[in-house]
Amino acid sequence: MLLGAGAAATLGIQLVLAIRTRDLPVYRGAALLWSLALLVWAGRSRAPAVGRILPRLACALAAAGGFWLALLELLLGRGSLLARGVLGVLAGAASHVTMLLFVLEPGGHEARRGITAHVALAAAAGAWTLFAVEGVFHTVLPANVYEIFPDDPRSPPCLVPDPVLHVRLRPGFRGRYLHPEFPGLRVDINDLGFRDGLEETAPPPAEDASVLVLGDSLAFGTGVAVDETFHRLLERQAGQITSRPLHVYGAGVPGLGQVDELHHLEALAPVVRPDVVIVAIYEGNDLQDNLEAAVRPRRAFPSPAPAGAAAGPRALLVPFLRAVLHSRFWVGSSAALQYVLPTIERPLVRLGVPPLVPTNDVLDQSLMVSRQPLVVAALAWTRDALARIARQCADRGADLVVLLIPAAIQAEPVRFDDFLAQHPAAQRKGYSRTRLHQDLLEMVRTLGVRIVDPLPRLEAEALAGRPCYHREGHWNARGHAVAAELLRPVLAELLAERERRGKWPRP
Repeated sequence: MLLGAGAAATLGIQLVLAIRTRDLPVYRGAALLWSLALLVWAGRSRAPAVGRILPRLACALAAAGGFWLALLELLLGRGSLLARGVLGVLAGAASHVTMLLFVLEPGGHEARRGITAHVALAAAAGAWTLFAVEGVFHTVLPANVYEIFPDDPRSPPCLVPDPVLHVRLRPGFRGRYLHPEFPGLRVDINDLGFRDGLEETAPPPAEDASVLVLGDSLAFGTGVAVDETFHRLLERQAGQITSRPLHVYGAGVPGLGQVDELHHLEALAPVVRPDVVIVAIYEGNDLQDNLEAAVRPRRAFPSPAPAGAAAGPRALLVPFLRAVLHSRFWVGSSAALQYVLPTIERPLVRLGVPPLVPTNDVLDQSLMVSRQPLVVAALAWTRDALARIARQCADRGADLVVLLIPAAIQAEPVRFDDFLAQHPAAQRKGYSRTRLHQDLLEMVRTLGVRIVDPLPRLEAEALAGRPCYHREGHWNARGHAVAAELLRPVLAELLAERERRGKWPRP
């Protein structure tokens, strides 16, 4: 009965997924056939029995695996899963395997039950223990760098779905981070939908200078107070930039890349009427964000990718399973590891264990000396989106500036060494710390766009013992101060030129 019920549930879930996604990858077809075969077999025999250990184990693993993988894919379709969710699925799967092994064991006497079932029982107990530990941490000391907890638990989240941008900031949100590196850090979203001054509720006067900052979590200011972000520093330094009142609107939204920022600019430009638009390109994940945004259903956005370049997998399960196999998934999504790792990492390094450096697959491939097809496609999407942003700025009479933000492993040589240490020795010569950065610099220059490159300063600060990044990877207050210092003379020059050309007051 247990075998038949599981097979029927698996069959139903796979059919739902096939209909919903209109996709039948090889693994799903195999799961459908296997579930159907199990269902028929269980129906023909009330007490299916497999006498030997290996066939019994294979049958139990395949039956439970098919069901829980199908359930996992169903859950992924409803949103991303953190370490806690994966551990819950593993615990359920281990328990399922244990029950199937006991059911499939011929005879009911305890002495005849094989050691395999008892090993599975121990594995299930271990999985449930890890799940419970993770659950306790999430309840008592929640830690997820991408989650912002509202002051009122009943209020909607900070990031809300958007049909065009994928996600946007909810106007009026009030909340805080609970990450170990910056616990209690305030996040307040104003009525314009920005993490910026709460007094900013209306478009700027025609005589004032207006600067719009677009970007992801680096521009949003994850890891620093709002007054420490580079856009707020620039606004406070207005006297060194222009003689006019200056408004710098920080419109960064975590998770956006340039494909999304193009549509963000379309929505915001009529409101803030920018004289200068700053696009912050974060090399750590913007290429991946652009790939994902390119295949997301939205308004027409013709593909610039080279012929034959894959835009991305249609099924969610396979890429997610690949991500789970990497340490970066657990480092980035486990509350327990967020608190435990900083304590044990230094002793582990003394023992020769390299620090865990969270990266994503696209960044890993982007740092390779030889260009990978996935990176070629991502760069094409990024260039095309940036070219469209530049045309839109030109049409509106605004100047465009690109702030090219390297990831921590690109800006700090020590972190790059730690990144290389996680790869086999034979592969390490195939990576370059600065290759991606140089390629992006060249790409922006070919578009004729003004660029601000903070990499030399960030490297110098790191070598002087003044790192500009948090351990988890976002800029700290020093990083934002460096960005503001480099952007200030560029804005002063552009706004002075607009003054000479008689661009004020705006129409």
